[in-house]
Amino acid sequence: MEGPGAFPEIDWKAYRGIGNFLRHSYHRVSDEIVWNTVQDDLPLLKRVVERALSGPGPSAPDEKPDSE
Repeated sequence: MEGPGAFPEIDWKAYRGIGNFLRHSYHRVSDEIVWNTVQDDLPLLKRVVERALSGPGPSAPDEKPDSE
C-alpha cells in the first residue's frame, strides 16, 4: 500500500480530527452527526480500505521467496 496519498478521495485529516474530537470532547457529540457520518462517509472509507487490503502487497524487486 502506498499510504493515504494513494487514496485522495478520502479526507484523512478530517478522519483524524473526528477521532480526536470523539476521544476528547465526547460530551459534545451529536447523535445526529455521528449517524450521518456512519451513513454518508463510512461506506466510501470501507470501499477504499477493502481495495487497499485486496491490492498487491508491498514488494521489494530484489527480494526472492524463501526456498524450502
